[in-house]
Amino acid sequence: MRVSILHLEDSDLDAELIAQRLTRAGVVSELVRACDRTEFQDQLTADRPFDVVLSDYQLPDIDGLEALELMRAHRPNVPFIFVSGALGEERAVETLKLGATDYILKHRLERLVPAIERAVTEARDRADRLAAEHAAREASERLALAQTAGRSGVFDWLIPEGRVVWSPELENLYGIPHGSFEGNFAGWEKRVVPEDAALVRALVGQHLTVRAEDIGYEFRVVLPDGRLRWLAGKAKFFYTPDGSPARMIGINVDIHDRKEMEEQLRAGKESLRQQNERLTLLADAAESLLAANGDPEHMMRALFDRVSDGLGLSHYFNYEPNEDGSALDLVSCTGVPAAEVESIRRLDFGQAVCGTVALTRKPVVATAVQSSADPKVQLVRGYGVRAYACNPLLAGDRFLGTLSFATNTRDQFSDEDMEVLRTICHYVAMAKEHQRLAAEARDRAERLKEQDRRKDEFLALLAHELRNPLAPLRNGLQVLKITEGRGESATRAREMMERQLAHTVRLIDDLLDISRISQNKLNLQRAPITLAEVIDSAVETARPLIDAAEHTLTVTLPSEPIVLDADLTRLAQVFSNLLTNSAKYTPQGGRIALDAALRSGSLVVTVRDSGLGIPADYLPRIFDMFSQADRVVERVTGGLGIGLALVKGLVEMHGGTVEAQSDGPGTGSTFTVRLPVLSGANEREDEVPGSPPVTANGTKRRVLVVDDNHDAAESLAQLLELLGNEVHVGHDGLEAVEVAERVRPDLILMDVRMPRLNGLDATARIRERSWATATTIVALTGWGQDSDRERTTAAGCDGHLVKPVLLADLERVLGENSRVASSHNS
Repeated sequence: MRVSILHLEDSDLDAELIAQRLTRAGVVSELVRACDRTEFQDQLTADRPFDVVLSDYQLPDIDGLEALELMRAHRPNVPFIFVSGALGEERAVETLKLGATDYILKHRLERLVPAIERAVTEARDRADRLAAEHAAREASERLALAQTAGRSGVFDWLIPEGRVVWSPELENLYGIPHGSFEGNFAGWEKRVVPEDAALVRALVGQHLTVRAEDIGYEFRVVLPDGRLRWLAGKAKFFYTPDGSPARMIGINVDIHDRKEMEEQLRAGKESLRQQNERLTLLADAAESLLAANGDPEHMMRALFDRVSDGLGLSHYFNYEPNEDGSALDLVSCTGVPAAEVESIRRLDFGQAVCGTVALTRKPVVATAVQSSADPKVQLVRGYGVRAYACNPLLAGDRFLGTLSFATNTRDQFSDEDMEVLRTICHYVAMAKEHQRLAAEARDRAERLKEQDRRKDEFLALLAHELRNPLAPLRNGLQVLKITEGRGESATRAREMMERQLAHTVRLIDDLLDISRISQNKLNLQRAPITLAEVIDSAVETARPLIDAAEHTLTVTLPSEPIVLDADLTRLAQVFSNLLTNSAKYTPQGGRIALDAALRSGSLVVTVRDSGLGIPADYLPRIFDMFSQADRVVERVTGGLGIGLALVKGLVEMHGGTVEAQSDGPGTGSTFTVRLPVLSGANEREDEVPGSPPVTANGTKRRVLVVDDNHDAAESLAQLLELLGNEVHVGHDGLEAVEVAERVRPDLILMDVRMPRLNGLDATARIRERSWATATTIVALTGWGQDSDRERTTAAGCDGHLVKPVLLADLERVLGENSRVASSHNS
C-alpha cells in the first residue's frame, strides 16, 4: 500500500524521523509537510488529494483539536491521526470521540505504519460502501428503464383454462429458448426456488380469496446453468361478473442487480454496526483502565466487567513475571473455582498456554478446547473453556506479563473478536506501563526531594562549620589588637589561630577533593607502594585525635609485604579519614581496630570501632553526599558529611569497593575496603567518617562561657578577661548547669549544639533556678536562621549571637547585662 500523506509538524527533527520511518516502510507515494496553521489550511483547500493526515498535538499557533476541526471541515472523509509526544491517555480518548481516527505516541513510532494502513483501508472501505449505495440508486433508476427497454417480460394467466402465455422477453429472463415454455402454472413453478414458489402461490390464493385486484411479489428463478436470479412480479387480477377469477395479467422484471446491492448494503450496515459495537467495547475498556486506582487486580476485574458481555467472555487470566523473572505469578482471574486458584498461582515459563506465551512472546489461540488433545490446554479445559486466546503484554521490549480471555459458549473467536481482544491487551499493557512509569516518577521525585533536603542541610552545616573556625580567629585577632601582639595571651592566640586556620583548610580541601572526584578531574599519582607505608601515614595523621580521646588502637597487617599500585597520599587519606571518624564517633576510652588480610586475590582492610553505631535505615545512604550519620542522634562533632563520600570516591578510583556494617546504635561500626594488589590478594574495610568536634567558651562581668569548641571558648575567655570580666568556662550542657549553680553568673554565653546536654536544654534547666531570673543568657552559635532564633528564645535565651561574634556586639551584650544587673540590684 502506497499513500499520499499531509503531515502537520513544527519540529524538523520529528518530521525527519517520521519521514524516514514511512519511507523505509515503503508506504509513501507523496509526503507533504505543513509547519503551521497557514500552510496546513492552504494544503487542505488546495486541489490535491491526500489519503491520510498526520498531526502533532501541540504547535505554536494551532493545537491538535483545531487542526482536527479544520480537516473535518475541508476533508471530512480523510483519516486523521495524531502523532504526538505529549498526548495522555485521557486526552487521546477525547480526540477519538471528537473524530480522530487514531493516535500514536512519538516514542512508539513502530505503530505508525500499521495505523496508517488500517486507517486508509477503513476509509477506502467506507468509500466503497458509499459507491455501492450510489450504485443501488442508479440500479433502481435503470430498473424503471428496464421495464420499458426489454429487461422485463409479460405474462397472461387464463385462470379457468389453466393456460399461461409468456412473451419472448419473459423467456429471455428465465434463460429458456423461445417457445419452450410449457404454457401453464406448473411450468413457471418448476423454474422457481421451491420455497419462493410456495410463498407466491399462497399470496396469489389470498388475493383471489378477497378479490384483490393488484399484487406484487419477488422471487428467485433457477436458470438452466444453476445460477439464481431475482425477479419481481407485478400483476392485476380480473374477475367475471359473478366474482370468479378470470385472468391475471402481469409483468416480471429482473431485479437481481438491485437485490445484490441491497444485500451489500445490508452487509455493510451490519459490518458498521459490529464495528461500532467493537469501538464501544474498546472505549469502555479504555475508560475502565483510565479510572483504575492502581491496584492491578481491581483494574483487571473492572475491565472484565465492562467487556465480558459484549464479547461473550466467561474467563480471564492475568499473569506477571515474579521478582526474579524466573516464573509467572497470577495477578487475578475469574471463572476458576476458588478452591483451585492456588493450584494455578504460579506457572513456569513454557507451562500451559500462558507459560508458552511468556516464553515465546507471541499470542496463542486455542479452538474447540473441549475436544482438544493438546496438553497445553488441558488446564483450562477443566474449567469448561471452549475457546481461549492468550496475548503477551509488552511495552516495547519490556515483558509485563500475559492476559488471556476465554469463552464457554462457542468453539472459536471471530477474527473481529480477536482484533478487539488484541487491542484490549495492548491497552492493558499501556496502562500497566503507565502505572510503572508513574510509580518511578514518584520515586524519583521523592529521591530528588530528599536530595534537595540534604543539600539544604549541608549548606546550613557548611555555613556553621565555616563560622566555627572564624569565631576563634576573630577572637584571636581582637586579643592581638588589645595586647598589641605581646605577652602570653598573644602567643596563645596565635597558636589557636594557626590550629583553626589549618582546620578551615582541611574543610576546604575536602570540598575540593569531592568536587574533583564527582567531575572526574582528580588525578591519582600511582606508583608501587606497600600497605605498611599507607597505614603508617594514616595512623600518624589520626594519632593525635585518637590519643586525645584516650582510645585504644590496634593495627594488624599481614606479615608479608603487600604491594599496591596506588597514590600513597590519597590512599592514606582514605584510612586516616576512617580512623579519625572512628575516633570522633567513639565515646572516650573506646576501642579501634584496623585489620588487613589477603582474600581471593584482593586486599581487604577492616576498620572496627566500639562507637555510636549506625541505624539500619541509614546504612543504604551512608556514602551519599551531604550525609552525616550522627544526625540521627544528638550531634557530638562537626563536619560537612562528605568524609565517607570522599572515601568511597577515592577507593573506587583505585578500582576497589567500600561497604559499611553495623548492628545499630550503640553497637559500633565496621567499614570494609577491598583493593586490587600487584602481587597477591588483600582485603580491607573502612569506617564511618565523622566530623571535627566543636567547642566554645567566654565571659563578661561574672560571665559563664559554654562551648564544646575549646579554642573558641579559650579565645573568647581571654577577650572577656582583657575587658575586665570574671570568666568561667564550661564545655557541655551538664557542665554549664553545674558551673552556673556554683558561680551564679550575671551573663551566660551558651553554645547550642553540645554533647551530653545541648545548650537549649541546659538553658531550660538553669531557668528553673530562682537565682537565674537576674541572669542574662545569650545563645552563641553558628546557626543563624529565623527558626534557630525562635528555638533559642523559646528555650529561655535573652539574645542570639551568630559566630564569629563581633567585639562591638559582645560589648553591647555586656553593657545591656550591666544595666539589667543594676536594675535588679536596685
